[in-house]
Amino acid sequence: MEKSEKVVVKTNDPRRPDFRLILSGRVERFASIEPGFVYFKGEAKDVEAVELEVTPNSTAGFRITRIVAAKPHLFTAELVEPCDGENGSCRIRVTNRKKGAGTYVDVIKIMTDSRVQPSFVIVVRANLSS
Repeated sequence: MEKSEKVVVKTNDPRRPDFRLILSGRVERFASIEPGFVYFKGEAKDVEAVELEVTPNSTAGFRITRIVAAKPHLFTAELVEPCDGENGSCRIRVTNRKKGAGTYVDVIKIMTDSRVQPSFVIVVRANLSS
């Protein structure tokens, strides 16, 4: 995918105090994540775990080295299948731990062995009733 961004650069040059700079180039997706986020909805006691499939880009293969749930009292996240399967995909299971009604929004931080992108996050949202 081609990407282009315009920025204004401020300088201390009195003849040219600012100028516009256009950066453009090809951007490749580091990995595809299906579904793209986690959404728990329904009665807290009935909400089931969600599994995510993370597929590394073919040129930027990586291994997941660690998964951190930012607020483990709300949900847990675990690697159930490492990125060495047939298509290189990983599977991550996210389980709600909140027992009562309420909402939350948080993230899972995924650490990788990649120099290109050592970590990325996946959003976790919940709207639970009792």
